Amino acid sequence: HVIQLLGMMSLRNYDVSEIYSRPRVTAYAQSLGLNPGFALDLAVIDPDDGQPWDFDNPAKRSKALHKVRTQRPRLLIGSPMCTAFSLLQNLSKDKGNIEEKKKLLSRAIMHLKFCIQLYWEQLSNNRYFLHEHPHSATSWQIPEMQKLINRLSVIRTKGDMCAYGMTSKD
Repeated sequence: HVIQLLGMMSLRNYDVSEIYSRPRVTAYAQSLGLNPGFALDLAVIDPDDGQPWDFDNPAKRSKALHKVRTQRPRLLIGSPMCTAFSLLQNLSKDKGNIEEKKKLLSRAIMHLKFCIQLYWEQLSNNRYFLHEHPHSATSWQIPEMQKLINRLSVIRTKGDMCAYGMTSKD
């Protein structure tokens, strides 16, 4: 929807990039005449080293930050993992392998904080970001996310993703 608005506003020089996403929105942006930027995800191979964009690796995070700083996308869309923040995960947080669940949550928080770092980079350079996470996810309560969404220029909204064709087969 944001991409459609950019297209309607005839912002032909604006780039759209994605982090934690294979080319979805960037591919669609091209059909609107916008200049697509990068899409970085485990499913996308870094041509420099033939490895996926694994953001568990600090070098890949650093390289992605460099891309944001040098390519300066007008809109950066972040879709970091949300499984560890789901309400269903919290229902069973005291069951199963608790240490594994703690590791999963710690890793998810690290990835979320990385996205937030990129969003601050966008904001400090008068650019935009869109963060995709379920409305009910506990990630919205992370202090760094609270600081970001409490900024006057940031708007949090709830959207019905089924209306945009985001459904699952199960």
